[in-house]
Amino acid sequence: MRQTRQGFTLIMGIWILTAMSLIMSVMLSYSSQTLNQTVAIYNKEQAQMLSKSATEYALLAISAHDRSLVGDCINHINATYSPDNVTLFDINTTIRYIGLGALVGGNGCDDLPGAQFISTAESNGTIIIDTYVTSRSANAAIRTADPIIRYHRRTLQKP
Repeated sequence: MRQTRQGFTLIMGIWILTAMSLIMSVMLSYSSQTLNQTVAIYNKEQAQMLSKSATEYALLAISAHDRSLVGDCINHINATYSPDNVTLFDINTTIRYIGLGALVGGNGCDDLPGAQFISTAESNGTIIIDTYVTSRSANAAIRTADPIIRYHRRTLQKP
């Protein structure tokens, strides 16, 4: 009888080890999912903050140009976010002017289709800023599973 008990204990030990390894693999799977979600949320928040910064930079660049000159309008700003010499985000800003020609004497900045038909004085001089932030993989060999993040922000401003 003793030999039967010892064999039963060995089989029980194998079953317990199998159950523990199964539980540990499920825990590892959930842990990696949580890590991936946390990284994705962090990157999305970073893209949103970069779009706000790019919009503010576009407003600063617009105020630095003399819009009364013919054709002296800034329409595109392209930038990258590269901490530690690794490009993480591409930032593309497109600027469209509405009714600016009525304010500064027809300088040709009205590039939004139909902008010449705007007749209200309140809307003259308005700009539409479209900011697109797109993520890049920092290291293609390591971060191939990272989802590409694309964030678009549209702002209507009066500079």
